[in-house]
Amino acid sequence: MRWRTRAVGAAVLVAGAALAVLPAGAAAAHPLGNFTVNRYDGLVVARGELRVDHVEDLAEIPAAQARSRIDRNGDKEMSPAELSGWAGERCRDAARDSRLTGSAARRAHRRRGPRRAARRARGGRAAP
Repeated sequence: MRWRTRAVGAAVLVAGAALAVLPAGAAAAHPLGNFTVNRYDGLVVARGELRVDHVEDLAEIPAAQARSRIDRNGDKEMSPAELSGWAGERCRDAARDSRLTGSAARRAHRRRGPRRAARRARGGRAAP
């Protein structure tokens, strides 16, 4: 029984040393790749209201490409006003071909601008 305890102890020691010495694999910067743009449109139904929440998640490369379009004054900073303007453009582009049909279409339809556009708008993300 004593040799079994020593064998298990040695195995644990060797495994622990191997884990400490072997390099870890590279962490992925973005779950679906560095070139992706993920979109989500969620319907929010409330009393007297039907709202579409449009969210875009830009990976590193599309986010870097979008910086020049967001930073309108070229000061290398993305202000809340610039982020809100860009988010509004993206929402309008996403809603351009949207249609509301059925009994709800008879009611007045109005489009609202982006809400909380600057919220969590860091690290290449904009959350309108």
